[in-house]
This record gives sequence, structure tokens and C-alpha cells, in this order.
Amino acid sequence: MHPEQHPASPTNYTRGRDSSPITGIVLHVMDGTLTGTDAWFANPKAKVSAHYGVGRHGEIHQYVDEADTAWHAGDWGVNLSTIGIEHEGRQKGGTPYWAPTLEQLLASVRLAASICHRHGIAPDPDTLLRHSEINPDHALCPGPGFPLELYIGMTRELIEGPLRLGSFRPLVIHAPDPHIDDAVHVTSVTVHGSSLKLDVRKEKA
Repeated sequence: MHPEQHPASPTNYTRGRDSSPITGIVLHVMDGTLTGTDAWFANPKAKVSAHYGVGRHGEIHQYVDEADTAWHAGDWGVNLSTIGIEHEGRQKGGTPYWAPTLEQLLASVRLAASICHRHGIAPDPDTLLRHSEINPDHALCPGPGFPLELYIGMTRELIEGPLRLGSFRPLVIHAPDPHIDDAVHVTSVTVHGSSLKLDVRKEKA
């Protein structure tokens, strides 16, 4: 994996991690566009950053080296021990809630699996966290439209892989798409080369 480099301003993150190990990932929604976030993190006045951003079409941008501390969680101890992943998108303040595109979800899962593999992180609800779990002031970051249970399961399966047809235990994720009220039943995950494919069926919730 070779993310496109878009360095954050040195005034927006801290060099090093004060010897803290990396133990988790915090998931965010940008509340804007990928290009806008690139520019904001490069702005010395921002005083905020994340390690990565994932675009709607699966682009991955890196802003801060994993060895350094991005200012993304609103909690210094969490910043020191986690990697922040932003996702292109914007909440509208209510329903329908933002949800990642399929391309965005798959790219983010591959990124999370790579991070977990390199740092010895076991993907579970204690290590892959919504920003809102850290900072209640960001209650919709990334919001209820982000399919966290699915995300954790896919990340775990990708690390333990290789994934095979039918190897992924079925899940039901409600309202994963802001434009529908259906439930999505994920029946299997398949790897085709470097790409990840979901086999799904939709039913009315």
C-alpha cells in the first residue's frame, strides 16, 4: 500500500509518540472533501490533523507519519496511542446520516488491516473506535451510518486471510447507505487479486 503523500503542517502534529505504543485506530468523517482536508491540514493555523484520509473513490492520502502524533482525537493520551483515519464526507445534522461508499469502505478496511498487521493490533470494538467514543462533543463522527461491526469483521478477516468465498460470517447492517432504509446482508467476502469484493443482498428493514 502506497498512500499519496499530502504532508500536514508541522504546526499541526507532534513529532514522535513519547514512547507510547500504537494500540488502536480512531475513525472519523471529514465534514468536507478530501481536497479541502488536504488543504486544511497543510494550513499552519488548523492545529488539527490525522494520519490518513480516505476519499469517496478509494483514494488514500497520508498527512502524518505513523511514528508521529496526529492531533485528531481530542484526547492527548488517545492521540499518542492511536492512528487517525478520516473519511471524505459530510454529516447533515440528522437523517439520512453519512455513510461511506463501497470503494471508500474497502480502501479503509485495507488500510486498517495493514496498520493492525504492522502494529500487532487485534481488530475489535476496543481497538477500532469511532471518534464519538473518545469525544462525545463529536457525536456524529463518523456517525451511525458508518458500519463499524462490518468494518471490524472485514479487517479481522483480511488480516487472518486469505479471504475465501463464504469465509465471512453473515452480518446484518441496518441503514448503511444514507439513501435507503434497507438492511444489507453481507453473505461473503472474496479477494480478487488486490481487490476486495462483498457479496450482498438487500432487504427492506
